[in-house]
Amino acid sequence: MNELPIAFFYNIQGGQLMLIIIAILLLFGTKRLPGIARGLGHALREFRKAASDIEKNLNADPEPTPTQVAAQEKAPEQAEELVGAGQDKA
Repeated sequence: MNELPIAFFYNIQGGQLMLIIIAILLLFGTKRLPGIARGLGHALREFRKAASDIEKNLNADPEPTPTQVAAQEKAPEQAEELVGAGQDKA
């Protein structure tokens, strides 16, 4: 069902394309058409930028949270304490 809109665009012939262009010109006028095209271009650029940023964030290695950093810093100290305590008993 997702292929229907794409197939529609591939089946447009010259006469149908001219009819669509004329309808767009009649609806928006020649003065507003460049502004509309410019706005669509900006929106498409922002959408692509946001999509690439999201993709980069998903593919990037996650940064450790402050809690994880603190736990990693305490881990060697706690290991030394446990080793030291074990030696005192022996």
